[in-house]
Amino acid sequence: MNKKNVPPTSPLRQMMGEDNNDLSIEDLLNGNDTTVKESKTKGKFKKANPFRIKNWANHDRPENELGDIEELAEEFKNPDIGQQQPCVVRPLNIKGYDYELIVGERRWRAAMKADVDLLIIIENLTDKQAELRQIAENLHREDLSDYATGMSIARLLDSRVLKQKDLQKYFKKFTPVAINRLLAFSQIPKEIWDAVGDMRLVSARTATEIRALLKKGSEYKKAILQLTPHIKDGKVGSTTLVREVEKIIKPKIEKPKNAVEVRSVNGRHLFTWRKDSNRNISISFPKDIRNTIDREKLQDALRKEINKQLDAVKE
Repeated sequence: MNKKNVPPTSPLRQMMGEDNNDLSIEDLLNGNDTTVKESKTKGKFKKANPFRIKNWANHDRPENELGDIEELAEEFKNPDIGQQQPCVVRPLNIKGYDYELIVGERRWRAAMKADVDLLIIIENLTDKQAELRQIAENLHREDLSDYATGMSIARLLDSRVLKQKDLQKYFKKFTPVAINRLLAFSQIPKEIWDAVGDMRLVSARTATEIRALLKKGSEYKKAILQLTPHIKDGKVGSTTLVREVEKIIKPKIEKPKNAVEVRSVNGRHLFTWRKDSNRNISISFPKDIRNTIDREKLQDALRKEINKQLDAVKE
């Protein structure tokens, strides 16, 4: 490769022996990643026993989002495929371990299962740099859930290893609005997430709606718990959650019928009470009765009954 085309602070220059200093976090996050083929030049890349590498306590990949480890292990054992990307580790001086894994948990687990050496790049990272490097790696993954990202960010901010301004400085994706939505996952009771179970289809927008509804009281929490199976499978999300919760909280009251038929003891249709568009009541009679009844007698009987009931109300 023509050295003139290599950025002056790129990892490739370091592997060429032109830069003996540790990479800055800016260099690590500017997209100047190296390929496995390039990593075979001199530098910090090497093969290591995966069983001598300890997973970092701050790793943020949920086990159910690691994908098919068995399949990846088979690729590692195949000499025509092997490991396509190195893992990032930092030196670790404790009994039984040489390195601490920062990036590449899935590859590390696959190497252990395949019982093959792991291709690694060794970097002297601070905790802050390690956290940023881990986030940078995960942001390029399409299969990482909002839940995993949100809980990881909440943990980082709570531990004060990173501040919100750090996230906004290094990652354009983390706007104040985006961070607020992602933090909603950590602000919702564990009871709800336990009921959902698999969080991969729950978006940050949905979590934000859940957080807002929970502030309205215990009845809303009960309604959300009732909907968790549908939240889990993605059928109830940010655009439908409020409506579905309201259906449970405020069940639809059956509207009174616009027409009520009144029948005799033997079932004959005598007349019908009707309501018009203004909810005013009127009486209509079937054709056979309308043509046979004495209208004056009926009017007189109705007048007397109405006056009787009005007098009763006055008393």
